[in-house]
Amino acid sequence: MMEADKDGCGVYSSKASSWIGTGVTKRKVVSKRYWFAFRLHDGSYKVQPLTGNMVPVGTPRDVPADVFAESYLHEPDFYVDPNRVISLMPEKDRPQLTAPPEAAPSAPGPTAEPEPLAKEALAAELERQENEARTDFGLGLTHFRRGNTRKALDIFNEIVDRDVSWQPEHKHLFCEFGTGLRKTRLLDVALKHYFKALELSPRDENLHHNIARVYYEQSKFDRCQEWLERSLAINPELAPSLQFMSFLRKSGKLTEQRA
Repeated sequence: MMEADKDGCGVYSSKASSWIGTGVTKRKVVSKRYWFAFRLHDGSYKVQPLTGNMVPVGTPRDVPADVFAESYLHEPDFYVDPNRVISLMPEKDRPQLTAPPEAAPSAPGPTAEPEPLAKEALAAELERQENEARTDFGLGLTHFRRGNTRKALDIFNEIVDRDVSWQPEHKHLFCEFGTGLRKTRLLDVALKHYFKALELSPRDENLHHNIARVYYEQSKFDRCQEWLERSLAINPELAPSLQFMSFLRKSGKLTEQRA
C-alpha cells in the first residue's frame, strides 16, 4: 500500500473548455471540475472526482507532479474528510496517510454512515447526468432533422466526451445512442458512442457485433469481419454474428479467417 502525505490532501479544481456550435453561433464553454487530491511520497498525486455536493465518485487517477501543478488549483475554502474519500476507493488504490489528518469541526450529535450517503449521492448525480445526456441527444436529433448537421455533430460528440464517472450499467445509454446514430447514417459518431459503451463493458459480445455493423455500412469489410470474430470469440453461439459471418461469406466479402 502506497503512502500519502497528509499535508498534500485537499480539494482542487480543474477547468476544461470545448467549442459548441459553428459560425456566428460558435462559443467556448468552460466547465469546472472539483477533485480530492493527495500527494504521494514520489511527488506525484492521486486525484478523486467530486460531485457538486463534494462527495467522492468514480475511479482515482494518477497525475504526475508537473501536470498537477499546471492543471489543478487548490480550493482552500472546501473541506472533504480524507479518510472518507480513501474508504470509498478500491482497496488496491487506497493510500496510507503518514499521519492522521485534522478533522473539520462539526456540530454535536450523531453522524450518518458515510458510505451509504456517498452511494446515494453518486446515484443521484449519475441519474442527473443521464437525464441531461438524453435531453441533449434529443436536441441533437432535432438539429439534425432540421438540416443543421454540424450543430448536431457538435452535440453528439460533446455528450460522449463529457468527464462523467459512468458506471458499467450505463453501457446501455451509449449503445442506445450509437444505434440511433447508425440509423441516421452518422456512422463515425455512432462508432464513438459504441466505443464509449465498450469502455464500460469490454466483454459485451453484442457491442462488438454492433460495431461490426457500422464498419459494414462504411464498406470497411475487413474491420467488420474483425469485430464479428471478436464477438464470436466472446460468445461462439451468438446467432446474429454467426448469421452475419455467413452473409459475408456468401457475398464474397469475407477474407480468410484470422487465427
